Amino acid sequence: MRSARTRRREVRRIELAIAARLRRRRAELGLTEHQVAEVLGMTVTQFGKYESGETRIPASWLCLAARQLLVRTDWFFDGL
Repeated sequence: MRSARTRRREVRRIELAIAARLRRRRAELGLTEHQVAEVLGMTVTQFGKYESGETRIPASWLCLAARQLLVRTDWFFDGL
């Protein structure tokens, strides 16, 4: 059985990987943080926190972001 510390590290690694994919996909599409945040109805500050991994991305928001970024939601989890 994994320790609580090990699980927390694994969860953090996954959160950071999802944030990095979010940032990479936005850049691939040539979109600014401001453009994506505006379409999703959030502040640039909040979007930046999601994209940096500072704040966890809610599943419902991840689904909306996937649509905006033209990827399937499961794309964020591939290989994790």
